[in-house]
Amino acid sequence: MKYKYVLTEEPAEGKLVYSQDEYSFDTENQRAASEPVASIAIAKTLQVEFGIDSGTLLHIWGYSPREAWQKAEITPPNSMPGQVTIIDDEGEDFGAGFSYSELNLKNEKVLFDENSGWISIGSSDAKTAIEICKGIILGFSEDKLACVWLCPTFES
Repeated sequence: MKYKYVLTEEPAEGKLVYSQDEYSFDTENQRAASEPVASIAIAKTLQVEFGIDSGTLLHIWGYSPREAWQKAEITPPNSMPGQVTIIDDEGEDFGAGFSYSELNLKNEKVLFDENSGWISIGSSDAKTAIEICKGIILGFSEDKLACVWLCPTFES
């Protein structure tokens, strides 16, 4: 999949939360999709939800047990607020409710910095980093998704 972005004044509304009891991420108070949605699978079980008509990436949700995360000292990239959309250059016919695999990030390890609270999935060599929602940064190498950075609020 390929992506494009436009810069905005601020990232979209929403709050990334990690439920320790449910071992999962969710985004609270996110903008509601006014169109059918599908998702892109990363790190096996996390989902980046997007509107299938607009291609706009909305937020992240999904199962990710903290016990599987590898501890590391990591620093998120400098990012800019923006909106990211999928470029449908392969004739993909996205269906509502389906999950599509992002092959670059399908089996990536999840790194976690206990001191900063940041979580990293994917390559650290992204050239551009876009914050689509508070606590969600997508990193790109040209027009390919190279990494995802998450900084959730941890809840029981």
